[in-house]
Amino acid sequence: MEKTAYVFTYVSTTNAEDNKISTEPSGVNTAAMEAKWRVIDYILKQIIIKTG
Repeated sequence: MEKTAYVFTYVSTTNAEDNKISTEPSGVNTAAMEAKWRVIDYILKQIIIKTG
């Protein structure tokens, strides 16, 4: 049985200029999205470690 390594990464599409221009709500949304993907990434890694 082959072991396959899965790598899940979140790439932020915002840059420094966008952050300066952005309003507070969109900044909060970006942070929330990043946090959500970090949690998903962590859970997937834990599943892979346990089943690997």
